[in-house]
Amino acid sequence: RGTKRTPPDQYNDALKRLNLCTDIHVIRNHSPFLFVFDTLREILWLRLHRVDASVDLEFFSKFSTLLAALGGASKRIGYHLNAFWRSSLLSHPVFLNYYHHISDIFARAGTPVDDVGLSRVEVDDAARGRVERFLAEAGWAAPVRLIGVNVNAGDLSLERRWPAENFAAVIEALLARHAEARVVLTGSPDEAAYVRTVFDRLAEKTRDRVRVTAGVWSLDDFLAALDRMTCFVTNDSGPMHLAAAQGVPMVSLWGPARPDFYAPRVERHEIIYENFTCSPCLFYMFTTFEGLWCGHEGWCMQAIQTARVLAAAERLLAGGSPLPLAAGGATSPSGAGVTSA
Repeated sequence: RGTKRTPPDQYNDALKRLNLCTDIHVIRNHSPFLFVFDTLREILWLRLHRVDASVDLEFFSKFSTLLAALGGASKRIGYHLNAFWRSSLLSHPVFLNYYHHISDIFARAGTPVDDVGLSRVEVDDAARGRVERFLAEAGWAAPVRLIGVNVNAGDLSLERRWPAENFAAVIEALLARHAEARVVLTGSPDEAAYVRTVFDRLAEKTRDRVRVTAGVWSLDDFLAALDRMTCFVTNDSGPMHLAAAQGVPMVSLWGPARPDFYAPRVERHEIIYENFTCSPCLFYMFTTFEGLWCGHEGWCMQAIQTARVLAAAERLLAGGSPLPLAAGGATSPSGAGVTSA
């Protein structure tokens, strides 16, 4: 899938880095003509290559299942959903349970999977060199402790963003407590303007120890920088999963989505989740749509206190273990600590 905000080559680069595919085919959706053209091209490709089986890991959109059926795959594996006609197109339906972790659900589709852990993404030396030069030019030589902060969330649900002023407050507090700490605000080029609003909220004396890398670092640079980070504070987002794959100690903030469904199962991971009664509201759960009850204000994210995020980051910086599951809170993914109201 390629869009104006995330071009096809960026998807290709990410998939190549994950080393999951031999061939990558992109269907562009930012133009009706390109969408129809690419779809017909893929159907033709599937039929010409006589694809025997398709494994559809999508559990919301029906397009991928329809594509597999039109492409002529005789074995079509996908999730059975009673509410939708999609199930009638599957030859081998797989049971979907929203109360199991997504990695367990994926492991049931097609071939049994013994290892559901995250694989580290390869980083090239050129990217490492660019990051080192960036840090040197900022005057951030060792023994600097680099803290990454991702204030963004994808367009799927901007309600997943913790308020900008709260991120600024945590950054101020961390830098005041740790003289050797420096902060990088990460993000893609189209997120740079929003990231800058967080930077602009910082005190003048704090800004010398913070850099905005949104739109400056490429995906390769971001991956290389993760290896230099002591801690990463992030909303529920794509960068969160990349940081988890690279093994970075991490604080993740949740609200519209359920962490026991999607949070990475990694060590040294502090999960903060308020567990509002209307959560999850993301449409992947087939319950409602994001921001329905709060008018897109993200009450569940606003309720997360800066003191809790700061305390979680401090535990990671000190090398301590995440807090155990709080009484009455959400179910914790294996290896992660969850604090919830």
